[in-house]
Formats: sequence, structure tokens, C-alpha cells
Amino acid sequence: MSMRSAWIPTVLVAAWLGCAAPQLPAPERAAGPGGSAHYHVRVDESLSTLWAEVCFAGEPPSAMVPLGSEASQALVQVYDSEGVEVPLPADRRRIPLARFGPGDCLHYEVDLLAANRQSRMTLRRRGDLLITQALWLWAPSQRPDTAVCSVAFELPLGMYASVPWAREGDRYLLDESAFRTAGNTVFTFQEPRRFERAGVAIEVARLPGPLEADGEDLEAWIGAATEAVAGLYGTFPRDRLHVVVVPAGPGRSPVAFGLVRRGGGASVMLLVHEQASRRELVADWTAVHELSHLTMPLMRGEDAWVSEGVATYYQEVLQVRAGNQPEEEAWAALLEGFGRGATVGTRRTLADEAEEMHETGAYRRVYWAGTAFALEADVALRTEAGVSLDQMISRSQGAWPRRQTWQRGAMMHRFDRLAGSDLLVPLAERFADEREFPAMGELLGRLGVSMVRGRVVLADDAPLAHVRRAIMSPLPASPHERDRPRKN
Repeated sequence: MSMRSAWIPTVLVAAWLGCAAPQLPAPERAAGPGGSAHYHVRVDESLSTLWAEVCFAGEPPSAMVPLGSEASQALVQVYDSEGVEVPLPADRRRIPLARFGPGDCLHYEVDLLAANRQSRMTLRRRGDLLITQALWLWAPSQRPDTAVCSVAFELPLGMYASVPWAREGDRYLLDESAFRTAGNTVFTFQEPRRFERAGVAIEVARLPGPLEADGEDLEAWIGAATEAVAGLYGTFPRDRLHVVVVPAGPGRSPVAFGLVRRGGGASVMLLVHEQASRRELVADWTAVHELSHLTMPLMRGEDAWVSEGVATYYQEVLQVRAGNQPEEEAWAALLEGFGRGATVGTRRTLADEAEEMHETGAYRRVYWAGTAFALEADVALRTEAGVSLDQMISRSQGAWPRRQTWQRGAMMHRFDRLAGSDLLVPLAERFADEREFPAMGELLGRLGVSMVRGRVVLADDAPLAHVRRAIMSPLPASPHERDRPRKN
């Protein structure tokens, strides 16, 4: 969004503008408790350079630090408010602030072209730019709990900034996750589309490129996926959602790829094939999979099979509950996935496979073994504890933010405690230690799911047919769950 800052730099360093710095009004003092930092961010029309001014309320931190090494490589120059250069250490991993006092402002310049070359986390399309804030947002090294950090953008005419952060007036508020985890920033000359669905404020930024689906189609698709995920326990896990749609050229499937990021708020990138229609997008599983991740916390690498498995399980279940696909199609997808997962892998334990999957490429085994775990866990909870996996996830939403990254043991211990059982800790450990894909035939048979001549057949007289139907049935959330506070 194009907006003006509430305060303007005293001196715009000549190197930033390529000309003599104009005389501008003195900046207002940064407001807020000690440790607060307020950013004023500008970019040029070609999106080759970003300039940031950071003003501190109260005592400044000892330094500004990057989220990763790539930000250090893209940093060009650093100045104080008088235009005097701030010397950097040789590794450029920090900006020392020893000479700065309360109310002082720091200026730094980022080479967006260098960031684009050095990082796979950026994408340029016809003058628009998708970039993670991890490449341009330098963070105060100390951030007290009472600190308030915010960003205002000053952009060329016709340019918008689309970010996942909460907006307050002409500024965006940065929570702690914006300084710890990658998120999406889009600079675009196409106005983002904003709407509300399932009580969620949604913003969709679309990069240039051919798409059969227009803005209304994209809104219908993202809205349907949001409503589907809200069907897990009666409400969506966030009150804001940021979506970046990237045209991906021709392809056989509606969506080529999806990725969720959490830095400063929920943001999902979706690569959409140009021929995808509204109907095909709504029926596709990718957006539901990515949004389902938001019901779970970040997990350490060796436990990625849990989070990916839960998201893959619910991508099928929630589409049935929302009426976007028949139950038979969901079970067919699960059976097909189990079959694919069983054909790949390196005979490592599942935990080791998950830790190394980006190197070995054994994604199918990790995702689908995790899906098998989610199904087995859900059935065990429903049959032996009288609760569901839905309820365990719902009742844990308030606990997820207490840790930056969760481990499977802590998560399953929490679920068992909530369920009054000792089911999931041993089940998760058994799956984590397995070197072979789990055998699912017996459980599927008890649920009444079988494949006959290439078609899924559902037997209503199977011992656990009632559990199968309950899994796929949309159930209204209890008043307690419906009123549960959501994360920003």
C-alpha cells in the first residue's frame, strides 16, 4: 500500500538519492516505551534499492542484527542522522549502535538486486518484487517485552506494499515473529485484493503473469480454503491471512506449489498454473494443505513428519467436510498417497528421513508416513479416549506460541494429557523409529475402506465405519471452541 510516513528523515543521505539531500522537516521523536523501534522504509521505482530509517524510543539496543547471512551481503551503507557513516565489523553481521542515544535514528541501504541474486527467497515479475523481510529488516538486538516496533512505507506513485503484519493507522506493527522467522513482502503495482471470510481479514497480492482465474476467482478459491480449514474446529486459527499468488505458466494441475511462512503473521505463497479455473482451484488440495499448517506450530526438522502428515491428512478430510470433494475421492487420495510413500525412502528411521529429506528427496515417505500417523492417531483417540485429533489441536492453540519450535514428545505428551490417555506418545515414538512404511491395510479394512478394481469402496458394515463417517462429517464447534481467541 502506498502511504506516507508519520515522520520523515532529517537528512536523506546523498548516496541514497544519487543527488544532494533536500532540506526536510526534523523527524518526530519515536513514540513508545524503551526499546521500541520505528522504521520508515522507501524503495525506488525499479525496486533496486531499499532505504530504511530506524528511530529508537528510549535507550537504543546495542546493535541491529540480521535474520540471516544473506541480509548482511545485501547491506550497502549505514549512516547516522547526520550522514556520518557507521563502521561495520568485517563479517557485517551486526550494526553497532554504541554512539546512538535515546531518540536517535539510524539509516541503512539495502541492494535489492544483490538480495535477488544471492537468495532463492526473492522473485521478480515485470517490475514487481516478492522478497522475504529477512533480507531487508534488521532487528534490534534487544527487544523488551514492552517494546513496540512498527514500519511505515513511502512508495513511488502507484506502488503498493503487501505484508502479513497488523495495520494500525498508517503503520504496520511488528511482533516478535517478524524478527525471527521469514515472511513475505510484496512490492507491486497491482492493488492487492482485500476481503473477509470466516471472520478472517484476507489480503491477496497477485504477481504479474497470465492466469485464466481473475480476482473474483482467486477470492472465491482462497475464501473456500479458509472456510474449509475453519471446519477443523469451528474457527480459523488466525484473524489475518496474507496470500501471494504467483502465476506459474502452463501445467497439468491447478496449483504447482505452496509454501506457508509465519514471520509477522500468516502468509502463504501459491504458484498457480495459468489454465486453472475457479472450479479446479476450489477442488484442489494445495491451499487447504498450506492453511492447515497454521493449526500447528513450527516443529524441529526431525519431527517435520508430524506437521506435514497432519496437514496432508486434513487437506483431504477438510475438503470433504466443506463439500468440495466426495468422501470416496478423499479416501482414494489417501490410499494412493500411502502407496506412493511406501515406494520411496532410504531405509533411515522416519525421524532421520525427515531431518534429511531436503538432501535425499524422500518427501513422499515423510509426508505420507506422517499422514498414516495422523489417521491412526485420530482413530485411536476416537475409539479409546472418546475425543478426536481435531479437539486436541483446537485445545492446544493457546499453548503453541509458548515455544518457538515444538518437539513431537512435548506435543504428544500434551495431547495425551488433554485426552486423559497414554496413546500418542508411544505411537509417535514407534512411527519415528520405523524404517519401513507403516502397514495400513488392517486399519483401513476396519474403517471399511478398500480398493476394488481401481475404485474406492466404502463398507458401512465395517467395525469402525461409524468412526470413518465421523472423521469426514462436518461437526459444529462447541461454544468454547468457537469463542477461542485466535492468533494475529
